[in-house]
Amino acid sequence: MNIPSNVYLSEEQLVELFQQHQINWVQYVEHHSEDMKNDYREYCLDNYLDCKSEDAARQYLQHIESLI
Repeated sequence: MNIPSNVYLSEEQLVELFQQHQINWVQYVEHHSEDMKNDYREYCLDNYLDCKSEDAARQYLQHIESLI
């Protein structure tokens, strides 16, 4: 699914799209919120990760979940 880069969706919408295999983890992170998108890019830079990588997106989501 091609979502414009400046469009952010609700978590409910993102979960539904992910469960329907219409988006991947990178798209989930990038379309959650501007803050999450920016935090993710910073996390990738700090950890020498490719921000287009599914593994990096999963690692980032696990990281923020562990902070909660």
